[in-house]
Amino acid sequence: MDAHADSGIQADGLHADGLHADGAISVRDTDRFDYWHDWICRHYSVTDCRRLNDESFESRASNWRCGPLALGEVELSGHGAMRWTRRPDEIRCDPRDHYQFLLVLHGRVTIAQEDRAAALQPGDLMYYHQGRPFDLAAHGDTRSLLVSVPWPAVYERLPGADRLTACRLSGGTPYVRLAAAVLRELLAAAPAGGSAALDRIGTSAVDILVAAIEGDRQRDAGEDDILARAKRYMRENLHDPDLHVEDVAAALGMSRRTLNRLFVAEGTTPMRWLWQQRLSASYRALSEGRARQVTEAAFGAGFSDLSHFSRAFRQAFGRAPSSLKRR
Repeated sequence: MDAHADSGIQADGLHADGLHADGAISVRDTDRFDYWHDWICRHYSVTDCRRLNDESFESRASNWRCGPLALGEVELSGHGAMRWTRRPDEIRCDPRDHYQFLLVLHGRVTIAQEDRAAALQPGDLMYYHQGRPFDLAAHGDTRSLLVSVPWPAVYERLPGADRLTACRLSGGTPYVRLAAAVLRELLAAAPAGGSAALDRIGTSAVDILVAAIEGDRQRDAGEDDILARAKRYMRENLHDPDLHVEDVAAALGMSRRTLNRLFVAEGTTPMRWLWQQRLSASYRALSEGRARQVTEAAFGAGFSDLSHFSRAFRQAFGRAPSSLKRR
């Protein structure tokens, strides 16, 4: 079931301000996947959620209010990946416009928003803007802590916050470790609820999250500029199937090692980032009707092997590229 098919989902179980009531869910039956997805949409974001295989499915999830933020935990058990996609259709039927922070406690999670993509390991933190399209995937058994904060509460503390969405904040830094510890303790206390002290701690947690972003991103501004130029060069040359890391490094006058280091800081590699951009570009070309044929979308995004393209597309989006062709 695609959640956006039911635009009334936003009204049931949500307060007038667009935030949810407290709650928890536990599902151990694969046949109840649609029920689970509906609960996730009500408490987090309306998305198109797809399981990328038919293996067993089990999940526990919760969501609680603490002052200006809501936080909870989502645990998934089962093989393969679960992918959430939020596109303009879902955004139009879901008015919530929060920043959502995700702390990985177990497993591997990937995120893509705008032109940024990151792969997160246990201890890593990142955030994304709910009011803009994103792709989020949980690979295999995962457990993550999720925090929703109304966007003004973040933006007034961190102007330009959108420029840093979907960036990996390494769990190895002291700022992120501090934020993670606070969120874990807050989640442990949240089910009790009804406490003015808990609400005040929730407000302070927003400051700590923003401080973790600022502390993690305090690196040479020149490196940020180089990384932005590298991404721009790669996007401008997506159509070239022979584009390699050496070509990008040479065009920017740097070593391959330096280029790799800049992308590793975001939890990815130059070629992995390039492949994600190519897949996203082909998806947009087909879904927006700019490419009438699968071959046109594939070749236009720099793929030269149609079989490889189809496999990679299905793995990334859970559907065949031909299913997006406009009639």
